[in-house]
Amino acid sequence: GFAEVPKGTVDYTSIINNALSIKPDIFINCHFGGDAIASLKQAYDLGLYKVCTMFNTWTTNVVAMGIPENALKGLYALEYYYYDLAGFKDKDVVKKAEEYTKAHMKMWGEPPDAYGTIAYVATEILFQAVEKAKSFDPEKIAKVLKTSKDFSCVKGNVYFREDHQMVSKYLAFLVRGKGPGEKKNKWDVFKVEGFFGGEQALPSLKSLGY
Repeated sequence: GFAEVPKGTVDYTSIINNALSIKPDIFINCHFGGDAIASLKQAYDLGLYKVCTMFNTWTTNVVAMGIPENALKGLYALEYYYYDLAGFKDKDVVKKAEEYTKAHMKMWGEPPDAYGTIAYVATEILFQAVEKAKSFDPEKIAKVLKTSKDFSCVKGNVYFREDHQMVSKYLAFLVRGKGPGEKKNKWDVFKVEGFFGGEQALPSLKSLGY
């Protein structure tokens, strides 16, 4: 099934009741921000969590902190970045996350979230491109960005395709929401369960006309 509602919808009862009647294996919620918080709260209150796996396509720590704890528990989602990679198999990325989070906590008093990390990654890559180009000339920097395959950032090694899309093994982290008894502090909202990325995570160049 599929349902679409306007941004700012406050009552999701009809959609949730329809899902309850269907009893899907998984319910995918594509809302963000306040809409995600409202719809997931209602889904929990109406019992949808009891009949299927709940998945929110994209989220951030800030959004997760607004979701009632019982509705956050067991919720799966994708995050561009999550600061706590404890137990993740890629030890190099884990080490980078620890150093990045420690520095962020020292400066701002809270762990990094996805949007701040997007800006940080962009800055990391731009600085490396300038160093590789040995110049501040925009055309020389652009050439490096187009051709280099070994940019390093807090998400691991990345590069850019012909269409200028960044290719990353860890394009997104698959996270699972923690319940009240699992949290160590107010920012401890997720556990990283896996990742999603690589060329297969993007539309093929051929499909885009390249």
